[in-house]
Amino acid sequence: MGSTSLDSGKATVSGRNHNKCVILPANENMVAEALEKRNQNWTVCARVANDLIIQVGDSSFQLHKLAMVSKSEYLNRLVFQRRSNGAKDTLPKIQIDNFPGGSEIFELVVKFCYGCRVDLTASNIAPVHCAAHFLEMSDDLEQGNLISKTEAFLSFVLFSAWKDIFRILKSCESISL
Repeated sequence: MGSTSLDSGKATVSGRNHNKCVILPANENMVAEALEKRNQNWTVCARVANDLIIQVGDSSFQLHKLAMVSKSEYLNRLVFQRRSNGAKDTLPKIQIDNFPGGSEIFELVVKFCYGCRVDLTASNIAPVHCAAHFLEMSDDLEQGNLISKTEAFLSFVLFSAWKDIFRILKSCESISL
C-alpha cells in the first residue's frame, strides 16, 4: 500500500462567524517557498512576513496567521481571542504542549496548511488524523481539509491490507493526548 500524497487548495474565506472570518488577499501567495529548521526552530519562508509563532514541545514554528487560521478552527479561535482580549503584540506566540504526535506531526500539518505535498502512510496516519481533529481542520472551513483527507486514507486502508492496519494501530502508541 505504501503512501499517498495530498495537496491542499487555497481558501479565500474561512471561519463560521462572519465577523471573525479571515479573508486571504487574492494577490498574496501563501504557499511556502521553503521550510527551514535551525536547531528546534522552524521557519516558513514566503513573500509575506511571518506573524505567528507556535511552540509545540521544544520546537518553535514561525508561521503566517492567514495560512494557519484558514485551515484550523482551533488556531482561528486562539488568534481571535488574543485580539479580542486586547493583545497588541506584533508576533503572537501560541504554546501547545499536548499536541498529538508532537512537533514531527505538527510539521506535516504546517506543510498541508501551506499547500505543500504531505505523504500519508500507515505509520503516520493515526497521529495526523488526531492532530487534524485537535486543530479542528474540518470541511466547515475548507472543502478537502485535513480531517477529510485522513478519513479518506483510512477508508482506503480498511479495504486494502491488514498489514497496514496493524502499522496504523502500532503508530497509535506514540500519540500523547
